[in-house]
Amino acid sequence: MENEIANFSNITTALIQGVFICQYSHPNFYNFLQKEHNAKEVGHYLNKMDLSLSKLNQGEAYYCSYQHPQQHSSELKLQFKMIIETLRPLVSFLTLIQQANNEDDVIRAGYILRLTDIQSRIENNQILARKLNKIVEYSLFKSQSSDINGKLKQLFKKLIELEYVVQTNQTKQIYQATAKWSLLQEQIEFINDREKLSLETINDVQPEQEELL
Repeated sequence: MENEIANFSNITTALIQGVFICQYSHPNFYNFLQKEHNAKEVGHYLNKMDLSLSKLNQGEAYYCSYQHPQQHSSELKLQFKMIIETLRPLVSFLTLIQQANNEDDVIRAGYILRLTDIQSRIENNQILARKLNKIVEYSLFKSQSSDINGKLKQLFKKLIELEYVVQTNQTKQIYQATAKWSLLQEQIEFINDREKLSLETINDVQPEQEELL
C-alpha cells in the first residue's frame, strides 16, 4: 500500500513536470499506469488542476496535457514554437541514422543505437560526416568538438536530456529509443495536416535558417 501511494505521488509529480512515461524511460511508472484503476486515479487527480492523463495513439506512453486547451492558448503557442524548433534537428538525426544503417525504417520505441557502430559508419562516409556537421550546428545539438566521437556524444547526451533515448550500457555506449519518437511522428503528422509542412520540408531547413522561422 505504501509503495502504491509513493508511486502515485512520484508519478503525478513527474507528469505535472512534463515527464514522458514509457516502458523504456520509466518502466515502473509505466507498469503502474497500465493498470486501469491506477490510470483513472491519476487522471482524476490531474483533472483537479485542469490537466489530463494522455496516451499516444498506440498506447505506448503517457504524458500530461491540458484538460481545456482553449483556455491555455498562450502556453500552447509557446509549446508549438518549441516543437517546431526541435523538429528540424531531430528529423535530421533520424535521417542520419537511417542512412548510416542503410535502412528505411525510422527510430521507434525499443530501437537499439550503438554509438561506436554509428561512429564507424560516419568515419567511412564523407556524406554522413557532413550531415553530422550540419546537425551539430543546430542550437539544440550545438557541439564545439572537432571529432566525430565528441559530436556524437553531445548528440546522445542531449537526446537523453530530452528523453528520446536511455543509456542501457555506458561502457559499450549502447542506447535504447523511448516512445517519445512516436510522439515526434504524431507531431509531424499534426503539423503536416495543419501547417502543410512535410517531413521533407522540415529536413531541408538548414541550421542557419533556424532563427528566421
